[in-house]
Amino acid sequence: MSTSVVEHYIHNGLRKIKPYHHTATNFVKGRWLNRTILEVLIDEFRTRDEAYYTSEILQNRIIITRQNEELKGEILKELKIQNKDKLTMITHKHEPMVKAYPNDRIPIIYEDEQLVIVDKPSSVPVHPTARFVNNTLTEILKVQLKLQDNIYPCHRLDKLTSGIVILAKDTQSANKIQSKIQIHSSSSSDKSSMQKTYLAKVQGRFPYTEPLTFSKPLLSIDTKKGFTNGITPAREATTVFKLYKYDPVNNESIVWCEPQTGRTHQIRIHLKLLGYPITNDPLYGPNASPYRSKLIDTDLQISEDEKRELFEQLSKETRNDIGEKLTGEKCHECGELEFRDPIETELELYLHAFRYVLKFDKDESGLKGLNGSGVNIGISEDQFEDDSTVWKFETEMPEWAANFGLTG
Repeated sequence: MSTSVVEHYIHNGLRKIKPYHHTATNFVKGRWLNRTILEVLIDEFRTRDEAYYTSEILQNRIIITRQNEELKGEILKELKIQNKDKLTMITHKHEPMVKAYPNDRIPIIYEDEQLVIVDKPSSVPVHPTARFVNNTLTEILKVQLKLQDNIYPCHRLDKLTSGIVILAKDTQSANKIQSKIQIHSSSSSDKSSMQKTYLAKVQGRFPYTEPLTFSKPLLSIDTKKGFTNGITPAREATTVFKLYKYDPVNNESIVWCEPQTGRTHQIRIHLKLLGYPITNDPLYGPNASPYRSKLIDTDLQISEDEKRELFEQLSKETRNDIGEKLTGEKCHECGELEFRDPIETELELYLHAFRYVLKFDKDESGLKGLNGSGVNIGISEDQFEDDSTVWKFETEMPEWAANFGLTG
């Protein structure tokens, strides 16, 4: 992957990246197999039309590499994608905007030679994707911390969710943290070595003042993959919830949430199924799509035909939502349809990763910081009787939780 010099600037409360020329090469995705490259590009990257992609193919800015042979030009218009093909695209890249954060710097909770723990702002993706590169947490931190090498996220956090993200400065350290987190995420049976605590603002008076353990299998939905591959099989998921505060004026609650497994959108969906959705959740909130709401409820007895119809309606709804965010104007250089500036409600979710607790047995971690050195503000270390070490990473309260219930 290569890019020209990239500049960013702050405007209207947004961190914007000036369009730049970008070359990216990646293996093709499984859902693309046996389709033409034109079909894939039109379906997956909808801000440009067939005429644009045809022109890019004929100008050799879209290339397929198959068994070390570059395929380009006219042949690509009808060529079917095969397994292990590589797709190279040379583009004038328009990255989406993210919410600007104070002083244009990511808040650092802790840093040593091996680890960086940060308070990720909402709207910022953790790592590069098809659309985001420089407006991502890893790329922003590489510049902010003047790192010469890559930085490795140790776990996921949704783009809209704010809060703690643990990153490593080398692959060995990343693997040690990731293995600890993966054991926790895969099953709810053994939670003695890790605890994650989130804050959520939900609609209504959350009635559980004592911890409620809620278990419900969850599936995930990806409309880009088509119906056959776009709904995953349901998997075990457990979350513990407890009321923190209630605001009778607005009929809203702040809830503590502790996921015991690590499924996609787990807290958001479980709160929705309990009847207390996150107030501003675009996917599962009070104004969520009825098609998505039916698909995620694994208790409903839905036929395959009805499920397919719900999925197709949701896909259509998603495409329409994207269309409504376009200005109708095009980039004068590449012809890409331009997006309007996102509004505040599109950039924030009232869900925040507030605290991480990791327990390591003696000498288990092999990490300097986790063996007692480099302790900084925001992390406390406690020794257990079994000679293990517990590290706690905690952020400040997000503004929407700190000011909850205040009037005037």
